[in-house]
Amino acid sequence: MATGKNSNRPALNKMLKDAHRHAFDVIVVWSLDRLSREGMSRTVQLIEMLERMNIAVISYTEPYLDTTNELARNILLAVVSTLAKAERERISERTRAGLARVKRSGKKLGRPPVASKKRAEALKLVKGGMKIMAAARRVGVSYQSVLNWKNAVNKRGVKNRAAASL
Repeated sequence: MATGKNSNRPALNKMLKDAHRHAFDVIVVWSLDRLSREGMSRTVQLIEMLERMNIAVISYTEPYLDTTNELARNILLAVVSTLAKAERERISERTRAGLARVKRSGKKLGRPPVASKKRAEALKLVKGGMKIMAAARRVGVSYQSVLNWKNAVNKRGVKNRAAASL
């Protein structure tokens, strides 16, 4: 038995593999929200994928959500797609509002800056001839960070004492 909350659902994955092999032509779910609890978008994706394989979805407790009837299927997909879009917009609005609230409180968003000692050490190693990846590993930062620092120094000239030696 698979639960709807976890996206790693072995029973759902097995059912989808069987669906690809056309092992059945109808799926009966207790209710549509049990098919996927990852949101309406995922539910719409699953229903549309199953429909492309000519597999109907029937909700046991919601008889009006029966994709064996073409008219009902079209209405269902239109309504669920609209709800999915509204859900995505609500999530996006909540995310933006949360980020704005955090910014207003004075908290800085994003990754914390790398200590200037690490930056200076990485740039010194690169200037000494070490490859960027090796310098990044030795200092404990990403390749991209070292590359960005190197490019910033080369492009804009010396930005601080840490980069003065390049």
